[in-house]
Amino acid sequence: MTGNDIVFEVVAALAAKEGVAPEELDYTLSEYVDTDALATLASMEDSVWEFSFRVKDHSVTVTHDGRAYVDGVAYRGGLRIDEPAHH
Repeated sequence: MTGNDIVFEVVAALAAKEGVAPEELDYTLSEYVDTDALATLASMEDSVWEFSFRVKDHSVTVTHDGRAYVDGVAYRGGLRIDEPAHH
């Protein structure tokens, strides 16, 4: 997964949670987290990590395998995945 991919996953997950298209969010991810740091984590091969932060009123967790959780709900490609959060 590339840095751009992980940033897209988080933005798409937040947009899905809020019921809007990614370009309709009234904020940018970089207002809440260093997207370069997130991209660096995503580019680390053969590592296991989990990174959590807050965006507006949402708790966001991103994992080494590219999953984005918003308020404990998993998303992939902007679609909700019905699985429990593992944190």
